[in-house]
Amino acid sequence: MGDIRRRPTLTYGDADGCGLAFVYGWSDDRMEVITVEADAELLRLSAKPQTFDIARQPSSLKVAVHIYGGPIRSFPFCTDIVLVPGAPDERWRAIAGLITIEMLPITDSISGAPRQRATIRLSNAIFENAEGVRVSQAPPIVLTAVVGWFSG
Repeated sequence: MGDIRRRPTLTYGDADGCGLAFVYGWSDDRMEVITVEADAELLRLSAKPQTFDIARQPSSLKVAVHIYGGPIRSFPFCTDIVLVPGAPDERWRAIAGLITIEMLPITDSISGAPRQRATIRLSNAIFENAEGVRVSQAPPIVLTAVVGWFSG
């Protein structure tokens, strides 16, 4: 088991998403998750990549890292079913950096419903925990997931 107060590694192997623009990526050990929640309408997200300064978008763009004490089998995102109370986590929120978001229209191969492939690139981010400890991102973080669907 890991210490939830450890610094994030900021390395993610896979991603998923839902809603109009909610994407999350997880570490290979499933003990760390990054979440990106963007107000697609307010930010006017489109197929044209757009770059935003995280420090200047506090309500329309939220980026956070969740650190868990052990591997999480089923993440508490993009679901309306909660079988087990959420695992305790330490949250680090992005307070600075640049984020580029691209939303390419696609068609769901199963339902034929319109969806979007969100590609998110995070650069030079600074994350801060509740105690004011900061960690800086070195290599860029790139997440790609299909969004445009809602659970329920």
